Amino acid sequence: MRHMITIGGILVSLALTAPYAVAQTSGKYCLKQTSGALDCIYATMAQCNQDKAVKNGQCISNPNATTGSGSNTDSQK
Repeated sequence: MRHMITIGGILVSLALTAPYAVAQTSGKYCLKQTSGALDCIYATMAQCNQDKAVKNGQCISNPNATTGSGSNTDSQK
């Protein structure tokens, strides 16, 4: 019975943190903290630079961002 409660708690924790993890990577720019953590929540570099001094980090382009320049090979036939 204890294992069922533990597993249930883990599943609830994962369900609650998953949307937060997605939100952290959706911006075009990231604040890379000294710990190595990336907060990719910024639409502009200026927004990132405002938080940089407070959070003691470095602003970088989101390494996981897409460029939107994908191609559709079906339309090229």
